[in-house]
Amino acid sequence: MISPFDTFGISWAAGTGGSSSTLSAISSLARSLVSIPADSSSASSAVAEIAGRGFSVWAVPTSVKLAETVSGTTGVPTVGQFRYRAGGPLGERDLGLLTGDTAAAGLPWSAMAFWDGTQFRGIVISAWTGRKLDSLGADAGALAVTSPASIFYPMTGDNVYRQVRPIVVGPDGAVVVNGSSTTTGYQFSSAQVPTANGYYSTSFFSADDGVWGIQPDARIDGDIPGTSLASGGYGFQNFNGSEPVYNIFWGGAAEASSTAVGIIFSA
Repeated sequence: MISPFDTFGISWAAGTGGSSSTLSAISSLARSLVSIPADSSSASSAVAEIAGRGFSVWAVPTSVKLAETVSGTTGVPTVGQFRYRAGGPLGERDLGLLTGDTAAAGLPWSAMAFWDGTQFRGIVISAWTGRKLDSLGADAGALAVTSPASIFYPMTGDNVYRQVRPIVVGPDGAVVVNGSSTTTGYQFSSAQVPTANGYYSTSFFSADDGVWGIQPDARIDGDIPGTSLASGGYGFQNFNGSEPVYNIFWGGAAEASSTAVGIIFSA
């Protein structure tokens, strides 16, 4: 029997939008998002574009509603919401494995598409190695990441981070950061206090602070201790402060914005 994802001898993976690899599908998505506006008041068209390509959208944080003020829904998330399914787990399904020409191929992945409120900036892909790092970037043992919930739970404590291989795709679809870093670590917030479902409660994603983004070759934490995205990072964070934060970082450059938005998705 011929697979519905098999065409002319090429095996297409579900959730790649008809492309031969995850990375090429995300590059194609980036090129399409350039012409789709999104900001902290509305991101519905962008969410529909991402979901229409077979990806699962499970959070839409903004620079105004970033962590403590992001609330849950069982439907398609709108700005300032995250999605959970029956029984409580974050997202719709487990993470898929990254494919394509990258050092991070074969790892579970999630991604974040960012707009600064005026224009689309690009997509950050996090490929999860299943390892932990200490504050210096040295290996600190195993910690599997296989689902959206396991990106956040269990908490690793201060100065311990989930290891991630970061990839950044620009608005033209070109890969800006290629996933070769082995010293990049992530913790949403050491004060998030998530349940096993991956979030604090259905009313508040985090008990305190958070970061949506990545900084290659650094360990970031939305709470103290953690490196600010200002040193080469991509995304936005409530760095041990109060919401709203009114800024977004891209390559470390801070851009003041009260309307920045991110769309978080996976396979």
